[in-house]
Amino acid sequence: MKHPPYHLRVNKAIDRFLLVELVNILGKQVKLSDYTYYGFGGPFLEDCKLIHDQCPEIKIVSIEKNTETFKRQQFHRFSKKLELRQEDFTSFISDFSSTGGEVFWLDYTNLRYAHFDVFMSVLERISENSIVKITIPAEYNGLDWERFQRDYNQVLPASCNETSISRPLPFIKLLLEMLQIASQQALPAAREEIFQILDSSHYNDQSKMLSVTGIVCNKSQSSQVLDWFKNDCFLNPSWDSPRRIDVPILSIKERMLLERYLPTNAKTGRYISQVLGYRIDDTNEANIEKLKQYEGFYQYYPYFARVSI
Repeated sequence: MKHPPYHLRVNKAIDRFLLVELVNILGKQVKLSDYTYYGFGGPFLEDCKLIHDQCPEIKIVSIEKNTETFKRQQFHRFSKKLELRQEDFTSFISDFSSTGGEVFWLDYTNLRYAHFDVFMSVLERISENSIVKITIPAEYNGLDWERFQRDYNQVLPASCNETSISRPLPFIKLLLEMLQIASQQALPAAREEIFQILDSSHYNDQSKMLSVTGIVCNKSQSSQVLDWFKNDCFLNPSWDSPRRIDVPILSIKERMLLERYLPTNAKTGRYISQVLGYRIDDTNEANIEKLKQYEGFYQYYPYFARVSI
């Protein structure tokens, strides 16, 4: 999948910030200097750079198989503390042994059963109080039910049927349930650990995406661990209702105007719609919904600027 220009990837940027928020909260309970972040940095290492900026004590490892992308990563390397590894991630995790705490972001651009296998392998190998985030495409168009059944049979819920892959929201909820099943297979009842979900979100990033973030913790301490994150306004510790991220594309000038009036108490989008004085979407309903989304996530909305060198 080719990624769209940065200024169109605001939903993805917010998804990154939500992970950083959880890591920062975790850092109030553990020593992040004992932790390592593992991710697929991509050519520009955006997630690695954000983690480094916001949590400078954590070690960072980017794993990349593609030779040319790896060369670009070497060019864009921003710190000597960043470790770049040219390796297939499946091979990497099969040899992985935990030496402390971990934060993993499995950020995929295609949907394959192998990604569920990797997710399970990570959960089986990491230490307690480690965070795992997995992002997978949630595009249902063109899926063949019989093939989907065959490919994903090991993680499909019994209630699944052909209508589950025929519409966007049911398919997103199906994928969420499949990840829950995968987590339970990786950490079955006989083990002391569970994968406690902390957040799930879906958004558009050229295609529909689903992100799930959770923490591996001891069953007897799960309530205590959840209490660590209780003041996070984005905490969503349920497998039932993924949050939608769908912020509008706004200019810096528009944002500077609106942020004078934020936060509001109601967070309905209606007041800042009046402040703006015009619609940013085709209908009034869509306009209000977009601005409501902006009110919810404006603190995480990235600033993009053109720089001439």
